[in-house]
Amino acid sequence: MGARVVILTLALLIFWAGSPQFAGAQEGASRQEVINEVSRVTGLSSDIVAQTLGDNPAWMQKLGSAVTAAQLIDKLLQGKDSEVVVDLVTGTATGAADTFVSKALPPPVAAFIAAVKTYKASLELIRDYAFVPALNAAVYGEYKRARGGRLDHSYASPDEAFEQAIFNLQRASGGLSFKGYWPQYDAQYQTFLKAKDYNPDLVGKRLEKHLKGKLDEFWTGRMEVAYQQEILAGQKQSLIDAVWANVQGILDQLATPAKINASLFLDPASDLPAGWWWVQDGTEAFTETPVANQTGGSPYDIWRQSFTMSTGKGFSVDKNGSWCRPGSGATRDCNFPYMNVRVFIMVAKPERDAGYSASVQDILDYDVSNNGYTSLSTEAAWRMANDTLDLEFVVGKYLGKVSMRAPKGPQASIKIARPLARMIAQKLKRQTVGARPQSRN
Repeated sequence: MGARVVILTLALLIFWAGSPQFAGAQEGASRQEVINEVSRVTGLSSDIVAQTLGDNPAWMQKLGSAVTAAQLIDKLLQGKDSEVVVDLVTGTATGAADTFVSKALPPPVAAFIAAVKTYKASLELIRDYAFVPALNAAVYGEYKRARGGRLDHSYASPDEAFEQAIFNLQRASGGLSFKGYWPQYDAQYQTFLKAKDYNPDLVGKRLEKHLKGKLDEFWTGRMEVAYQQEILAGQKQSLIDAVWANVQGILDQLATPAKINASLFLDPASDLPAGWWWVQDGTEAFTETPVANQTGGSPYDIWRQSFTMSTGKGFSVDKNGSWCRPGSGATRDCNFPYMNVRVFIMVAKPERDAGYSASVQDILDYDVSNNGYTSLSTEAAWRMANDTLDLEFVVGKYLGKVSMRAPKGPQASIKIARPLARMIAQKLKRQTVGARPQSRN
């Protein structure tokens, strides 16, 4: 049943691609639309998605086809029953739509669409010569009943359902001609004759049967499209989910963060802001190279780093381990300015129970709501508490934190912390993008 649903849906998509109401849809989703939608689905920031897909055109193409298909299904199943259906069955499949089909669909579905295009030609013939009135509710109701609520033809084919609808209405009218019961039909037939410059009095039985047969083909096709659209509207989300399932392998690789390692942290010898230098000696110095916290049963991996930095000039370490400027007695300056910095990086463990632990974005949002943090953006926030500045930021699936306190010298500030956080964020972005295996899709 699922395969049939997808095939029938895609047949409708081809009709829809040329609809004036949705002109441009067949050109495919824009690059920014793809980035935004993949960001929404994976939870990654849009800049990470943009960089990753920019480095992998094959992924961009496949995800672009998925986003386009999801958009088309959404528009298709939002359509109203009258004019939109007319546009649907008389639209023109464009070269862009053909490209989408050839890249996104398996060969059996592409073959089915080729058959749909052949059938569509007979519908266009009617559109060229005769007006298209609204779908008659009584006729459509009988057609729908005859089709039996099935998308396949196991209960009744479209032709069989149309014939059954005619028969039922004819019987309900006491044997009166069905064509008389359906006034629009005769009016449409007369318009058809006039457009073709036929004299109604000279049209023979054979030609009349042929021309009315074309009208029957048209209405059968129109009712079938309306019928399928009505059924598929209740399956909209599952159809969109099926589109995303086809690219799940790419999404999984995008959304799975690489493990934390020392290269993601600051190198105090080269990564400090201008005017700051790494304090490696003396009593004030405290350096802890990046190391994993012992998190035990925690659903998160957490690493930490510590170091001391200073803006002091002209200081050196004396024999007691103190940083002082040259001098003696009262003139000796040992008021050494320094800042203690701690860095944390956290990521959820791959095997974590999603229902047990919050995402890193949830943690940041919670700190803003409950722990005195001030939001800088949706992905960054800071606070000052007890002379210690904390700056938290989210990069994809990672949560980074720069914490600093100055026992002496310039007070910790967001201006000092931001360049450090920015440097870590850049490394996390490179890690997120660079560690991806090639797609197998």
